[in-house]
Amino acid sequence: MLTNIRSNSATLIDTELRIIEKLQMEIDEEAKALREQYYAEKERLYQQEVDRLTGELNDPDKARGRAYAPLNLMVRVEDDRLEISWWTRHMAKKAKGASGTGHVIKRRVPWGSGRSKDQSGYYLPALLRHAKKWEVDLVRRVEVHAATLREARTGLLDIRGRWSVYRRILDRNFQTAVDAGTPVAMSAAAPAEEHPLVAPAPHTREVLGVSQGENDD
Repeated sequence: MLTNIRSNSATLIDTELRIIEKLQMEIDEEAKALREQYYAEKERLYQQEVDRLTGELNDPDKARGRAYAPLNLMVRVEDDRLEISWWTRHMAKKAKGASGTGHVIKRRVPWGSGRSKDQSGYYLPALLRHAKKWEVDLVRRVEVHAATLREARTGLLDIRGRWSVYRRILDRNFQTAVDAGTPVAMSAAAPAEEHPLVAPAPHTREVLGVSQGENDD
């Protein structure tokens, strides 16, 4: 009976682990789709800003340079972990007389804020300082969505870890008094009052009769 219970539990846990793995894959795909949507929308807004600045400056090159937005979104799945982070891309200024173009400087935007020391996600006011005015609303919406995906992915990892621990417990070779499949003799069964998991019945008080009173010799 115990063997059957453990076998059924192991089957249920294996099913749960497969479901969790599928949910994790769905979150990963949603994160990748979010990145693609972000860059598509950013490109559209960028072109609108370039057109606006070109009309003001009458110089397309200056317009593109002024509209440039260094903030970027990264989505990476590695070692069964999902990372959704923001980083900036700047071009370093060339030294006077130097040939060629300046090198690229990439910096990851730090998590949390210096005041709260929050490391669980991005502090929106600090993150939005890296965004251009024309993309602030887009960055805010994407980060709120990304924060939800991070939280969901972390929750699934926590659940999977707990199930995995229980699964390993079931895989242990417990020492049992009775081998699986061996019939138990009726005479070998311990009385209920002697079973270690059953509390012994309280002792009954002996009622003294008249002949057992204190005045009897």
